Amino acid sequence: MSVLLRIIEGWKRLVYLFVHMNLFTMIYILLAIIAVILIVRLLFQQLNSYKIKQFYSINKNKRKTLHEITKRLKRNRYFLILAENIAFKIGMFNNYSYERNLEFATVACFAILGAVALSIALFIPLVSVIWYILVFYIFMAVIFAVLLFYIFTMVARSRFNNQLPETFKIINSRYITHSNILKAINVSLNDFDKAVKREMVKIYDVLKKNDMYEIDNTFRMIDRAYKNEYVSLLLNLIKQAHYKGGNKVIKEQIENTTEEILIDIANQKDLSASTRTYIFLSIFLLPATWFVERFNHKALGEKSIEFYSSPYGIGVKIGFLLALMFYIGMMLFLERTSD
Repeated sequence: MSVLLRIIEGWKRLVYLFVHMNLFTMIYILLAIIAVILIVRLLFQQLNSYKIKQFYSINKNKRKTLHEITKRLKRNRYFLILAENIAFKIGMFNNYSYERNLEFATVACFAILGAVALSIALFIPLVSVIWYILVFYIFMAVIFAVLLFYIFTMVARSRFNNQLPETFKIINSRYITHSNILKAINVSLNDFDKAVKREMVKIYDVLKKNDMYEIDNTFRMIDRAYKNEYVSLLLNLIKQAHYKGGNKVIKEQIENTTEEILIDIANQKDLSASTRTYIFLSIFLLPATWFVERFNHKALGEKSIEFYSSPYGIGVKIGFLLALMFYIGMMLFLERTSD
C-alpha cells in the first residue's frame, strides 16, 4: 500500500510542477519531447530499412551460394541424374524454372543425407538393437518417405493427365483465335485446372525468354515428370507453334489428339483407380505394425519383449517390411504402366 501511495504522491508533484511552470520552460520541454519523438521515429525507420536490406541481401547471397553449389555438383553425371529425377518430381508442385527446381533438389539431397547421418549418430548409442538392424530400419524409413512422396506425384500426374482433353480444346480454340501461342496461353491461364496452370505458367515464362537452352530443359522437365505421350505431343505442338506457326496443321493435330486421348483416358481410369486404392491401403500397413507391437507389449509383457528382441522376431519384422515394400513397388509399377 505504501508503494501505491508513493506513486500517487510522485504524480501529484509532477502535476504541481507542470501547473506552476512558466511559459518559457513549458515551451522548451515541449520542443524537447517532440525532438526526442522524432529522433526515436527516425531511428526505428532506419532500423527497419536496415533489416529489409539485410533480409534481401542474405536471401540473395544464399541463392547465389546454392546456385554455385548446384552448378558444381551437376558436373558429376550421377548426381545430375539423381538431382534431375528429384527436380522433375518437385516441379510438379510449383511453377518455378528447371534451374530453380534443380536447386531445390540439391537441398533435398543434402537434407536426406543430413537426416540419415543425424539419425545414425543419435540413435546408435541409445538403442539396444544391433547397429546394422538400426541402419536397416532407417533405410526402410527413407524408402517409406520416398514412396509417400511418389504417391503424391502419382496423384498429381493423374490429375494432370485427366485434364489433357480439356487442355487441348482450350489451346486449340485460343490459338486459332489469336494465331500466337504465347497470347493463347496467356489468355487461357485462368481457364486451366490448377495442375495444368502450373505447367502452363512455366511454359509461358520460358517461351517469353526465347532461350533455346531453357526452353529445352523446361519442356524436358515437364515431359519427364508426366511421362505421357499426349503431354509430349502437346509440348511439341506448342514448340512448333512458337517457332514455325501453322494454324491449320496444328489445329488438325490437336483435334485428332483430343479424340484419341478421350478414349484412352476412359480405358485407363479403372486400372488407375484400383491400383491407387491398393497403394494407399498398403501405406497404412507400415505404421500398423508398430501399433501391433505396442499392443503385444501391453498384453504379453516380458514374453513379447523377448520375442521382438530375438533374432527370429527381428527377422519376422524385416521380412514383413521387405514384402510390403515389394508389394507397394508392384502396385506403383502397375499404376505407371496404366498411365
